[in-house]
Amino acid sequence: MRRIGHNISNSIRIKDPIGGGEIELYYRFPTTEERQQYSSSLFRARKGKVKTMVSETRQRFGKKILTGFRTGDFVLEEEGKELVFSSDKSSSDYREDWKALILNSAADIVEAMAYHVFEGAAVVPDDDEEDDPHDDDNDSPKADDDGDVIKN
Repeated sequence: MRRIGHNISNSIRIKDPIGGGEIELYYRFPTTEERQQYSSSLFRARKGKVKTMVSETRQRFGKKILTGFRTGDFVLEEEGKELVFSSDKSSSDYREDWKALILNSAADIVEAMAYHVFEGAAVVPDDDEEDDPHDDDNDSPKADDDGDVIKN
């Protein structure tokens, strides 16, 4: 069930390939306009060439919808010490620059969240569409090695 409304907080847990473990991020739903801008920002055409802008787009729009993270999932190393910091304004470990710290050092995590939110929709197949396309018992046309259709 999708919740619709303002100020709805969502969370996603992402496996951290660098630090190990899981990181939980909090985010808001993107607006329809942000979804459209995201899609149109993935590629840029200039002078007859297409440039992929996937990473930049995921970071930019991920930053827009990122609202926080579970305290303790990120630590900041300063002077040989690991310091817990927080995105929660009511925490004594809150840092105003928490979002910049994450984007500068863990952009891959923000990109994974953005991918999930903006691109991760999956279609559930109908029950009667579960036929294996490689099953020889179905009525699909067959092709030979050259791609020509074999008549039954």
